[in-house]
Amino acid sequence: NIMRLQDYSLVAPFRKDDHPNAFLPPDGETQFPVVKRTIAANAKAKDFLVTLGLTLPNLVDEIIEKVLVRYQAAPPSVSQADNLNDLQRIAAAAKTDSKSKRDRLLEALRKTSFLLGTNAQTGKSTFLQPAQLHFDNQETKLYFSGNPVAHFLFDGYDKSLHDFLAELGVSHSIGCFFRPPARDGHVITQDSFGSHGRGLNGFDPDFEVEGLDHALSNPTVERSKLVWNRLLVPHSAKLK
Repeated sequence: NIMRLQDYSLVAPFRKDDHPNAFLPPDGETQFPVVKRTIAANAKAKDFLVTLGLTLPNLVDEIIEKVLVRYQAAPPSVSQADNLNDLQRIAAAAKTDSKSKRDRLLEALRKTSFLLGTNAQTGKSTFLQPAQLHFDNQETKLYFSGNPVAHFLFDGYDKSLHDFLAELGVSHSIGCFFRPPARDGHVITQDSFGSHGRGLNGFDPDFEVEGLDHALSNPTVERSKLVWNRLLVPHSAKLK
């Protein structure tokens, strides 16, 4: 055991399987074990550690292996302050130059309930997956207000992260789900041996608008205008 860690313990550089017991300390915080920062700050000591084969911890691996696992409990016992810090580290990890690492990170994030959402009816906060959340804008607030199953993204997140969160699945708009028409303008509804079907001129019998039942059951003049002008008229071919 020749390496002094930040927590003052001593370890060998590598395990028997050649996995490192420690990493070079990064600029920011890390949950991986790192060589004591004052030692790594010495140029000759750092050169020696690099010669041994030590590297900086991989931030993507740290997010997946150390951070996201804390959100797998039901419910996660993560404070708001820790969540805000986690989100900044997640966004930093997503800036990796490696496409494969970034894709792996985004896939893990989309499956994890790590974002705080506010219930549109009760105002209660809970951790949800990105695709279960909407940005709180004029249109979504008018439409989803009072809906017990709708959630708005926590307004305490830095707005500079909104583009990244939208890439993960947080929505700026009301979801309309339908199958796109084929080249002939018709929607294929069945396509198997001996069984074929299509919706003519863009009609999709499975067309769905999220939250429509609640919006129609709780009408206001402005909400009804929104449903008609923004949801039904533009998609009228799919409804006939």
